[in-house]
Amino acid sequence: MTRVSMVMAPGVYIIEHGNVDSAVREFVARTLTDVYQIERPEYVEVHIYETRGHVKLPVHNDIVVNAEYEGGLFHEAWAGYPRIHVIVEDIVNVEGSTRRAMLVHEAAHSILHGSQEYYVVALCEYNDLRSVHVAYTVVKDLEVHLWMASRGFMQELGRLRDYFDDGVVGCGTIEDVSNEARRLTVYIALGGHPEMRCGKISRVLYNLLKRVARCKPRPWACRNEVLDVIDAIGG
Repeated sequence: MTRVSMVMAPGVYIIEHGNVDSAVREFVARTLTDVYQIERPEYVEVHIYETRGHVKLPVHNDIVVNAEYEGGLFHEAWAGYPRIHVIVEDIVNVEGSTRRAMLVHEAAHSILHGSQEYYVVALCEYNDLRSVHVAYTVVKDLEVHLWMASRGFMQELGRLRDYFDDGVVGCGTIEDVSNEARRLTVYIALGGHPEMRCGKISRVLYNLLKRVARCKPRPWACRNEVLDVIDAIGG
């Protein structure tokens, strides 16, 4: 069963798939209200799924960068407008304040990255789609974490920092590099001093991302600098 369960504000729709517990619905609505009362997209759909089996995403013939799936929460804009996806059977296992921080993170994506340009990429001279995906994800996360810091979501950033710090440490794969780079973006937004878990690779990424954070008019404009470095590391 799919139904629109709540219209939070003009253009903000919560859509339930399956039997969604009211406590989850209230958690989502309460957290998003805290974000969207500051700033919100013109239109956003928030899909809440009882289980992974209820998730039905559109299939495109285009080359599409997959959404980050983590902790039962992700954002995408394949349809040309922002959509946040919440999978109940996954988020119930995530600690409450961490779950809130993750949802604030995805809400910020819906404000900053709510169109297809952030998800559909042209490979051009880059042959490795994984490198493009990692670089673009890292830059988008950097923008999100800077936005969160500028809007006062410091406690949530602290929870994200702890979440990344508690993750499995690895440096040998492109996925490991992605996780390390994303962890560093939280520290840059907080102004902290992270451990360089991957040695030289971490130092290169940290210095690069600090510079990209100051890129004008916004970090996204310098995404290809990050792509060049990620492509070199991955190669």
